[in-house]
Amino acid sequence: MKPWSQRENEGRLGRFAVGVTLWLAILTALSWGYRGVCRAALQQPVFGVDDSADTLVVGDSHPQSSLDPAVLVGVENVSGSGESLFFTFYKLRFLLDRNPGIRRVILGFSAHNLSKKYQDSLLFDESVYPEDFESYYTLLDASGKRLLRSWRRGFLVASLKYDFGVPIQFYRYRPATKILLGQEVRRADFDWVGGFYGSARSKLDDEQIRRKIKLYFLDERGRFTGVSDLVVQSLRLILALCRDRGIQAWVYTGPEHMRFRSRVPGEALSAFEAVRAATALEFPGTWWLDFSENSLMDGAFGDGDHANTVGARIISAQVRDRLAGSGYGPQRTTEKR
Repeated sequence: MKPWSQRENEGRLGRFAVGVTLWLAILTALSWGYRGVCRAALQQPVFGVDDSADTLVVGDSHPQSSLDPAVLVGVENVSGSGESLFFTFYKLRFLLDRNPGIRRVILGFSAHNLSKKYQDSLLFDESVYPEDFESYYTLLDASGKRLLRSWRRGFLVASLKYDFGVPIQFYRYRPATKILLGQEVRRADFDWVGGFYGSARSKLDDEQIRRKIKLYFLDERGRFTGVSDLVVQSLRLILALCRDRGIQAWVYTGPEHMRFRSRVPGEALSAFEAVRAATALEFPGTWWLDFSENSLMDGAFGDGDHANTVGARIISAQVRDRLAGSGYGPQRTTEKR
């Protein structure tokens, strides 16, 4: 017969093991439940575009601020500030899956979208748009997650949260929080959706322009950092997606003030033209809209590379006229999805 002390120790170990097993079972159930809620958020019936819209505008803050749906009838602008084309591909695929009536896509594409330094900062730099990174992560498939895999805190948090259901800072993902609270989920709750942003301000500041040129293109020694292969591949995927679904693809380069344009490194402009030429050959059905050197008045710019509401009305009217020969017009009658 075992001594009393030994039996007591074995009993404690047994109770401890049962307790640990119980806690693990509870945590596993909670994790599976939270992961299910996060996935259910993307199944909410809130991603249908307006009934009259047959055109989506996608990209970063440049098309977001310069293509005004109030002027472009039948167009819905879902561009997002600081959005990499890598994320644009996944967002566009998601929205097209839920809006089969879309006939046309206008994609923002400028030299800064190709810059390796800037795009790497958007995708891999911990300090740049951490909330946006986590929001877009919910749209990625396994291959996209592999391409972004890193020790970036945002990647690790997003993976634990959305792949494994660990409710880290769960309150930051509003759609899941609303589902848990029994509240109505709206499209605006998804940070990645984006939308037209209009501002009446106009400030052309040379120091700000110099900072932006460095942010977009230059390393610490003032050298152009080259082209992001990942973004070039993303551009090709977006155009292939449109081609395969029979959707017109219009690649749009927004206006830049000459005080900004004149400071863009020549290597960056040459690389942009080379990529554009190669892409045009690969996707001959693509239409190209280049307003980068449009002679807008100073008061039509919000800053060196963004139009304000005045500039947006002017550019949007010109884009509307260019689209007129391609069947552009309010023809949608399908039900909202």
